[in-house]
Amino acid sequence: MEMTYGGAAALKRAKTLACFIVQDAKLPAVGALWNNGKAFAGAVARAQAEGFGGKAGWFWVGAAGAGLPERLILVGCGARERNTFERLRRAAGQLAKRLREWRGGPVDVLAPAASSGEEDAARALRAAAEGLRL
Repeated sequence: MEMTYGGAAALKRAKTLACFIVQDAKLPAVGALWNNGKAFAGAVARAQAEGFGGKAGWFWVGAAGAGLPERLILVGCGARERNTFERLRRAAGQLAKRLREWRGGPVDVLAPAASSGEEDAARALRAAAEGLRL
């Protein structure tokens, strides 16, 4: 299994893209990075219509839609107010376990958005990377 980490560049080349989503998010911050934010919002809306709400331990896998990666994996991180770097690390570890079980091809993992500042962004990326290595 090959995983790469990235920001906007990952969105342009990805065939399969994994994104971390907090519970009941209307539109993840990643939507702003896509030229086609409406298509991403549509994919999230389909996931929500199918029962994905971003709860910790929940996954949604589906076709993302025109102008997006072929496959989108949404990874639930739980309630926003209880979202910690440790919870993100666990969610990333669960993603890595699922990816090994699915035996799919390469997956690009979008770095999770942090609530404030570069230091938090670096800690969030580190937590996700540590979880993916588990």
